Amino acid sequence: MVQIIENQAEIGGIVEAVEADGMRVRVDRVSAVAGFPNLADDAEGECVTIAMGSVTGVTPGQRVRVRVRKTAIDRYAAIPDTITVE
Repeated sequence: MVQIIENQAEIGGIVEAVEADGMRVRVDRVSAVAGFPNLADDAEGECVTIAMGSVTGVTPGQRVRVRVRKTAIDRYAAIPDTITVE
């Protein structure tokens, strides 16, 4: 049985692609969120997929910051209402 670890991190980077259910971001910074393990510390410099219910107001080339939880090796899920376009 696989144990799920509740985790959160804030990542920032450049949007490379916007898809129907998320976006791909080239990560250039990762910050810990108080009270949660940071499982995204190895994402810096990588392009990761961030699942979101829907993506509006974000286009490729924009810099974003979003709080996420890691769901697979290179996949993350956005914490609702935490995306900021910088």
